Amino acid sequence: MVNTTRPHQLRTFVVVAEERHFTRAAARLRIAQPAVSQHIRKLERLLGQPLFERNARSVRLTRAGEMFLPHAQAALRAVEIGYAEVAAVSGGLRGALHVGVVDAVEPLGVPSLLARFHRRHPDVTLSVRQAGSEDLLELVRSGTIDVAFLSFGDTATSPGVAVRWLQSSERVVVVVPPDHALAERGELRFADIAQEALVTLREGTGNRSMVDRAFTDLGTHPRIVCDVSGIADVIDLVAEGIGICLLPESVAANAKRRIVAIPLVDPVMWRHLGLVWRSPEAVSSLARAFVSFTESL
Repeated sequence: MVNTTRPHQLRTFVVVAEERHFTRAAARLRIAQPAVSQHIRKLERLLGQPLFERNARSVRLTRAGEMFLPHAQAALRAVEIGYAEVAAVSGGLRGALHVGVVDAVEPLGVPSLLARFHRRHPDVTLSVRQAGSEDLLELVRSGTIDVAFLSFGDTATSPGVAVRWLQSSERVVVVVPPDHALAERGELRFADIAQEALVTLREGTGNRSMVDRAFTDLGTHPRIVCDVSGIADVIDLVAEGIGICLLPESVAANAKRRIVAIPLVDPVMWRHLGLVWRSPEAVSSLARAFVSFTESL
């Protein structure tokens, strides 16, 4: 089975699993849809199990597909890393660099950084994925992505990865709608907001971990009325008056016409940004090159 499975079949399977749609997968792979179906059928015959449940609008993984997906992803990453290692020995970097980024990292200038890295290494393909900090950490640990820019509410480290803290730590502010009772305050203590309705990012994000930890330290629980997946949604909901939130200062500044940002002084809270990659013995040459490239941050 191993000898007759082709990398392009694994790649097709992974893309269909991610897109949950054959037509979108075909467009992403730049092949005809019948070819996508053919790759999946051949793989299913080799495995002796259906990998997808199909209907007219979408597809979803079967139990067998769910079990096979992480192994297929790991196999593709191993091939990519092998190509990159051989290219590095021959004097150039090539292959795919998988980068994870949390929401709202404007202070880092990540798009500019990636563009400069690509200009220096034009044979490297960049694949960027956005997710929450905890999700990205797990993707780095598993080798699904090479490096990630994460947000942390403190300077805790994580097993299985190396972390370099970046210079762009910033203060966290309280964000309220303009007509809120606290909007005229020049500064706030955490006790002032302990009973307020909160809008937060979902669990698994650095922002949510920071909020939960702050309330735990205060000996109470946050009154969360809504959690969402993106910072833009948090700001929209606060502007509509559903609650208040805690956000990095730079994020609040970008939306200052719609909301009011108030300094938090007791305690002062910081959002720390870090670059993480797999522990040194497991890091690829591509990831190592990117980490070195970012040392000026």
